[in-house]
Amino acid sequence: TESTALAAAFAKACEVAAKRMEEDEKRIRRLRDMFEAAVTAKVRECKINGAGSPRVSNTSNITFSGLKGDTLIINLDLAGLCVSGGSACNSADFKPSHVLLAMGSSEDEARSSVRFSLGRDTTESEIILASEIVADTVNSM
Repeated sequence: TESTALAAAFAKACEVAAKRMEEDEKRIRRLRDMFEAAVTAKVRECKINGAGSPRVSNTSNITFSGLKGDTLIINLDLAGLCVSGGSACNSADFKPSHVLLAMGSSEDEARSSVRFSLGRDTTESEIILASEIVADTVNSM
């Protein structure tokens, strides 16, 4: 038997999320764009994958030319920033992203790419700190 209370709570959560969705999307997109602008201003040889194309607002995928993505991911983790080399469903796969390859990236570029995700609770101060961590880490490699 399904829990009526849990079903009602889930329905209410969906209702609240739907009301906030448009506002959240705009705020998160603004934070993503702020993060990307800060990183590209501080890091030479980086490229925002999908820039100028329709894409989800909560994710930024950046190629850091000449760096190994897996090494950068470890160094960012050690600096306190959680990032990924690809989608969550393929995070354990060390192959270059088939999506980046389909978008025209070379295998080396795809392997030099890192995915950054933002959430509903991400703050502007966290974006500023994250961009500083990325710049410091990349520029020290």
